[in-house]
Amino acid sequence: MRILSLFAILIFALVACSPNEPSLETPPTPTERPLIGTVQISMPQANAVIDTEVLLVQGSIADVESFRLTIITSTGQQLFDGHIDTNDGSWQREIVHNYHGSPIDATITAHATDRHISQTYDELSITIGSVNS
Repeated sequence: MRILSLFAILIFALVACSPNEPSLETPPTPTERPLIGTVQISMPQANAVIDTEVLLVQGSIADVESFRLTIITSTGQQLFDGHIDTNDGSWQREIVHNYHGSPIDATITAHATDRHISQTYDELSITIGSVNS
């Protein structure tokens, strides 16, 4: 009889301790896909002052066939947004930025071609000023 009483108490305790409410844990959120490969911007150098209308941007690339390059001023003006394709380990692009005015800070950024990936490969800041400013 003691064993039966102990068994009944044990069952009662297990039932009383089991959760009856739904779990409050948040479901896992999907993670962003990681960048594959590397893209580096080697020219112009960071913090360079560009006083020509044509900007030469170049660098190296590994394990990726193409990427998106942007140049955005500190005021949000987009000077360039284009795809760079390569397969030989290096890349370069001459960009006519069409900026005329007082010198302004700008950021050159190498992005993944998939616009849903917010991570960037490389980024550097420069100052742009037209020779006709």
